[in-house]
Amino acid sequence: MSHDPYEMSSPEMPPKKPGMSTAAKVLIGLAIAFLLMVMLCCAGLLWFGPKIIALVEDTMEQLEESMSQDPAIIAEVTRKIAQIEVPEQLTPKMSMDMKIPLTDQRLMVFVIYQDQQGESALQLFAMDKATAGQNQAQMQRSSDQTFQQHAGQYGGIQPTESYEKQVEIGGKPATFTITKGLSTVSQTPRIRVQGSFEGPYGPVILQLDADAETLPEEEIIEMLDSIK
Repeated sequence: MSHDPYEMSSPEMPPKKPGMSTAAKVLIGLAIAFLLMVMLCCAGLLWFGPKIIALVEDTMEQLEESMSQDPAIIAEVTRKIAQIEVPEQLTPKMSMDMKIPLTDQRLMVFVIYQDQQGESALQLFAMDKATAGQNQAQMQRSSDQTFQQHAGQYGGIQPTESYEKQVEIGGKPATFTITKGLSTVSQTPRIRVQGSFEGPYGPVILQLDADAETLPEEEIIEMLDSIK
């Protein structure tokens, strides 16, 4: 599998750390907002109020470090979420593996894969069981917002066909909705997939928006069947 090349540094100079993209900043903002919401719900505003600013400042570096564009790290984070055979047309783009500060509890974990042409994207988004159990709606919104940062340019889809695909994952049934149609922007064939399943840490949301000509439906079905 090929990956986007990184700028190489001379042996005498350490590799230059890439700056944060707009999408990364948005994701960190969402993560902070969600983290604060969890803390306030758990212990109340009066106790946390004086500590919020200091906590945010102390954890910003940790949040940035939880994100990566290194293909090897993205592959490792993917394996934490699920065993899945990602189509070779999609290469690792970005990951986040973030824990709640001062604890070992994971807040959210996700990976993004894209094709070289930027016409297709896959996201796996997971949350800790305890956190997701109390905030299912927030989990879905966070997943939608992160995915929109990478797949929003594809535009909407004019559906021509939609059906459900049943898969057994970890001994439990999972349902994925597959929608085929035409892009509202380019009028080219597209295919979308959305569904959820139980992963090692908690619920996982899978979202795919793909160019149906470069990522055929048969390969997408194979990917869904490969999830363990």
